[in-house]
Amino acid sequence: MKHKVLVLGKIHQAGLDLLKNYDHFDLILDDDKPKNILDITKDVNAIIVRMTPINKELIKNSKNLKIVSRHGVGYNTVNVEELSSRNIPLTITEDVNSTAVSEHAFGMMIAFSKFLIRHDNSVRNENFKIRDEYNSFELKDKKILIIGFGRIGRKFANLCENFGMEVLIADKFINKSSIEKKYKFSNNFEDFINEADFISLHSPHEPNSPPMFSKEQFLKMKNNSVIINTSRGDLINELDLVEALKNQIIGGACLDVFNPEPPSIENNELLKLDNVILSPHSAAYTKEAIKKMSISCCQNVIDYFEGNIKKDLVVNFNKIKI
Repeated sequence: MKHKVLVLGKIHQAGLDLLKNYDHFDLILDDDKPKNILDITKDVNAIIVRMTPINKELIKNSKNLKIVSRHGVGYNTVNVEELSSRNIPLTITEDVNSTAVSEHAFGMMIAFSKFLIRHDNSVRNENFKIRDEYNSFELKDKKILIIGFGRIGRKFANLCENFGMEVLIADKFINKSSIEKKYKFSNNFEDFINEADFISLHSPHEPNSPPMFSKEQFLKMKNNSVIINTSRGDLINELDLVEALKNQIIGGACLDVFNPEPPSIENNELLKLDNVILSPHSAAYTKEAIKKMSISCCQNVIDYFEGNIKKDLVVNFNKIKI
């Protein structure tokens, strides 16, 4: 019996080749958000998904669905509760992108502190004298607040430490005893936001919870501080962020994620501000990470149908029977 595997969105060929090595898989390749998605998914056995929302209607419509495999580690666009009610596992990839994301966040911080993008544009426009404005500054001795101390947060902390920064850690899910003594730590990130020069978000967004950063938090930050988000767009209230940036309540922002995505050119003022650095949700998309991510999410499908699924990669393992 062949299993129909729907791949929503482009993934690296290495993962597809892995599935093709097995005779019992039929691959269906489609766009991230096909218009006829309910017709496409009604008789598939597995879905490999990048950005497509896997909502309740889609899950109920997919009568033969056995597994959903995320091409990544976030799953805020997947209705985990509905999957669990139907005993369908949701898997995520192994640790394949922590280096890529931590480097991206650090690269944004470097670019902001050295005014690299603005200086690049100035040179191209024959304004060499911009160097005499003395805008750039050093990271050494600056305070960086890292919110979320998982794999990405830890690697990012190492990069910051190597540049001589003072590292502050906030994570409500871990104990102080698990944090190295060289770092200041709190379960409440607001304990540190009034002293941090940079704040980098590496925390998931809890469903149905408000943004982590809104007007209240921006008002507590230093007026020259910079917020970096390579995690989830839902963590920041973008309208409040725009006001904080325009009114110089904070110094700047470096964003790889938005709400919604992609941001609207006509309606999103973030795209018009010069104290913002933006990237297209690409922090994890290095050549190395994309290949490993593709192999990992496809391997999860193989493992499920061969009865070898890795429980630590199943988001809802404790709510289903495998």
